[in-house]
Amino acid sequence: PIHPAGRFFDLRSDLFEQEGTKKKWPRLWNKWHHDGLSLKQLTPVQQQAYDKLGKAIASKKYIPVKQIALIKSEAPLSTGQSQKLRAKIYPTQATRQGLIWESDNPKVASVDKFGVVHAHAPGTVTVSAYSWHDAQPLSANGKESYSRKGIQDSVTFAIAPKKGSSIHSDK
Repeated sequence: PIHPAGRFFDLRSDLFEQEGTKKKWPRLWNKWHHDGLSLKQLTPVQQQAYDKLGKAIASKKYIPVKQIALIKSEAPLSTGQSQKLRAKIYPTQATRQGLIWESDNPKVASVDKFGVVHAHAPGTVTVSAYSWHDAQPLSANGKESYSRKGIQDSVTFAIAPKKGSSIHSDK
């Protein structure tokens, strides 16, 4: 078969998956788990369904992200302006293409969940993107909202003052 041998049930005649020998009584669902039909004794119709299931599983195989490459425009960025970053994810057919964006200095420039950098003040800022899968974001009650140790890429921006404005310092 195309996929590893596992449990198989013929749901036309066994809606509650009760074929095969009993395995264990789990606390969850209060139901015996059965191991299903013997794969060596499937009827031709069951074998065809089993093979079709294997092809469906293989077509949905998880492909992890291996690399992220951020692409920034060469156009300078001034306060008050925004710029969308582009990211290339490799391999291009990776299953989870989502990214988590982060600015190291949100007072100078922030970045939204779509990778748009918004310049707020003159200075330098580094914007990073992390692979969604690799960052393992937490939904609640976590100390850290996501991991910064995995697959990532960063770009640095020099934010210039808005044209026509002057920088004042109070002494």
